[in-house]
This record gives sequence, structure tokens and C-alpha cells, in this order.
Amino acid sequence: MKVLSNRLIVKEWKNNRPAKNRNNTFFTDGKGLYSYRLLIGTTSSTNYKIVYDYTKQSDNFISQTTSRHVHYAKSSADFFLHPEDVKII
Repeated sequence: MKVLSNRLIVKEWKNNRPAKNRNNTFFTDGKGLYSYRLLIGTTSSTNYKIVYDYTKQSDNFISQTTSRHVHYAKSSADFFLHPEDVKII
């Protein structure tokens, strides 16, 4: 698995390729995108990239670092959803 900067991990996720940062705190298997093992992004069956809102502005805030990871992921997302909306996908 490629070891890359956080910004480049998101680009690899967009292209369905696995990558991780050097601390293993932000990574993708190509389909899911994870911040500290929390799924913050996924890929639909039609290849849309979906990011879940775990930012400071939401009621689902986890940590500053996870919020930053979500912010990076937004740049490659097709959709941005509240985590409780997972059941509709």
C-alpha cells in the first residue's frame, strides 16, 4: 500500500486505489476512506464517492483530526451526508 500525504490519499480514494499516511491514521482500501478506523467515506455501487459529515460544524464531531480528514475528502466527494443517513445508501 502506498504511503502518502493526507491530500494525496483522497486522490487515491477517488481513483479506487489503496493508500495510507505514515501514521496509519488516514487510509483507504480504494472503496472506503477511514480516519482512525472510522469510516468517513464510501464508494457506492455506481462508483460515487460519499463522505460523512464528522466535522466541527456537525453534531457528529469526533475530533479535530477526523474533522480535517473529512475536509480533505470533501474535495473528491460526489455527495456529503450526515452519518445517520447511511441506511439510505
